[in-house]
This record gives sequence, structure tokens and C-alpha cells, in this order.
Amino acid sequence: MVADATTARRLVDAGVRVVGVQAAVTLRVAGGAIVHPDEALTVEAALAAYTRTAAEALGVADQAGVPRGGAAADLVELCRPPSRRYGGYLPSRTPPYRRNGRALTP
Repeated sequence: MVADATTARRLVDAGVRVVGVQAAVTLRVAGGAIVHPDEALTVEAALAAYTRTAAEALGVADQAGVPRGGAAADLVELCRPPSRRYGGYLPSRTPPYRRNGRALTP
């Protein structure tokens, strides 16, 4: 996992599999400032970090992480990009992980 989203772009460009990076697209921090805009990930790369790459890292890429028939999936429909809703800052939170509709706890 990458703790500092400002280095995510360099890691992805180098071929490192980055999993779940917060604020990697906007690089806007809680105070509203944008840090290192040249290090921002594309929306596609950030989505892959939360889906396909995360499933690969967990060893379940054959079962999850991609939108295809038979694969496990959670679907979220957004009417606008989350970055607009929160003014460019995506609040940190641990998502509820589920298996067969039941919440998993650490």
C-alpha cells in the first residue's frame, strides 16, 4: 500500500502495482491545497488500484476486481465525481468489505 499519494504516479509509471491510494487523482489535501499535481493518477489508474490491482494483490483476480459475469462485485453509482462533492478532497475511511453480502471485520 502507498501511504503517500504524491508518489503514486511514479510508482505506477515504474510498473509497481499500487493498491488503494487515497486522493491520488486530485492530490488535494484536507486543508484544500493541491500538492504535486504532476504526481496525480488518472481516474482509470486510481480505479484499477481499488479494483483489479487490489484483487490481484489478494490473489482473487479470477473471482473479483473486474466487471464480468460470475465475478464478485459491489457496485456504486455516482451522479457526479466524488471529488466535486467533497471539494476535491476525498475523506479517508475504511470501506465495508463484504463477502456474499455479509460485512467482513478485520
